[in-house]
Amino acid sequence: MTHKLNMNDLTPDVLKQLGLKKPRTKTFTAENERSFAIKVLNVIAELKQSERCRVLKRASSMNNK
Repeated sequence: MTHKLNMNDLTPDVLKQLGLKKPRTKTFTAENERSFAIKVLNVIAELKQSERCRVLKRASSMNNK
């Protein structure tokens, strides 16, 4: 008979002793990313493509500061 352990059943100390970490759960999925991208593009939809590119480039540089 094979016994299986669930990582959720182990305490943080036991996980640390075993050198394990609980896997991350994704809270911002690819679908969320797609949805937000559509919302952002909708706001600047009336601009020409070249203008949208400039605005998004500026927003990206401002975000990275």
